[in-house]
Amino acid sequence: AWSLILVVSLAVFALNTLYATTKASRLGGASASASRLQLNSQRLANQGREAIGGDAEAFAAFKDTKAQVDEDIKLLNDRYGDTAGVAGPIRTVTATWDPLAKRADEVVASQQAVVGLAGRADSFASKVPQLQAQLNEVVRGLASGGAGSGQVFTALEQVTTLSRMAQRIAELRAGGTGAQVAADALGRDSAVFDRSMNALRNGSGDIQRVTAAGAVAPLNQAATLWQGMKTDLNAIVASSGNLIRAQNSAAALATGSDKLLSDSESLFAAFTSFGSLKDTSIIGGVWVSILSGLGILVSLVGLYFSSRAA
Repeated sequence: AWSLILVVSLAVFALNTLYATTKASRLGGASASASRLQLNSQRLANQGREAIGGDAEAFAAFKDTKAQVDEDIKLLNDRYGDTAGVAGPIRTVTATWDPLAKRADEVVASQQAVVGLAGRADSFASKVPQLQAQLNEVVRGLASGGAGSGQVFTALEQVTTLSRMAQRIAELRAGGTGAQVAADALGRDSAVFDRSMNALRNGSGDIQRVTAAGAVAPLNQAATLWQGMKTDLNAIVASSGNLIRAQNSAAALATGSDKLLSDSESLFAAFTSFGSLKDTSIIGGVWVSILSGLGILVSLVGLYFSSRAA
């Protein structure tokens, strides 16, 4: 009887060890992919935020990270999608990634519009101090030249409107719930500023054409500067919808990245638990090796005492 137990225990131990070794070899590269998913889930969120700020290098890094996530998830599904113990976590990670991948694609598709808008916004912002200085000169020239209150008030309003437009652009680029409001207000402010500039130069309604000697030259310089800034502003307003959609996609990606991280951690744990005491699988499990090893030991002890008794 002890001989039979020994033979069976040896067979179970050998077969279980062979199966476990084969399975461990198959799962060799999987834990690396699962580990990268944990890192890239957070990296993607951070790079997305940087990219929609207009950083071309961040867009390039974002694309590379997204491609790595796609590759790792495809590898996990192709090689281990039907493997007991890890198939469930792989399906969970895949289901979490699918909608996030679409959001990532939307961010990638926005690159040209977003980077172009950032360039226009930086160009506009760099000229604001100069235009403000010219408008302040207009106000001083009007005041010293005895201009009417309507002209002075309109020139002062131009200074205020210019500052407000710069603030609107900052709010638009910051994203969030106020981005669309800022974009809409920016278009209105631009139209108001342009009408007032034309009124000061040519006269309109209650506003007389500026003729004060100290105001005409800075007003003409301000008008020339404004034409270039208006081109930037029109481009910003036209591209604002693309930026806002990219911002929303990046925000959704950042929110979903936490779940992707959590699911990736569970997947990594599923791979690394194989062959440990946490592994509850029967075939190839460490407990089978332990029990069969005990069977070998007990049968050897039994054989020893049986031979002594004989």
